[in-house]
Amino acid sequence: MDIRQTGPVVIISIVLLLIGAGLSLKVKLKEGIIYGLSGHPIHLEAFYIVESSNKLHSITWKVDKEGPTRILQYIVSKNKTLPSTPYRNRIRFFSETGSLLLSNFTPSDRGTYQIIITADDGAEDKASTEVTLYGE
Repeated sequence: MDIRQTGPVVIISIVLLLIGAGLSLKVKLKEGIIYGLSGHPIHLEAFYIVESSNKLHSITWKVDKEGPTRILQYIVSKNKTLPSTPYRNRIRFFSETGSLLLSNFTPSDRGTYQIIITADDGAEDKASTEVTLYGE
């Protein structure tokens, strides 16, 4: 066997192993840009992966319009969703995926929406999407 042929395979295997080691906590959003219609709901579809070696502590949603505003925080160990006052009656949270449904979209809801998942050990991952008014 020629060592020159196995070298790249070994290097690729090591890189994949290192990348995989960093995947103990991962969150993704389905869409990069979401277009909302006034009066209609918008669905911020998320999914997360937490390897069994780690435990999920919380899921937080924020929106940045003219500065960040917390929409909600979900505390996993207590199975408790803590919505902020402006969103209390307009959101539905899906803890199984991290997804968020915002009802009655208005032009003032435009902004960058971010989901943050945090593990018990303090590790976190984030994903964001831009929400804008359809037709702008």
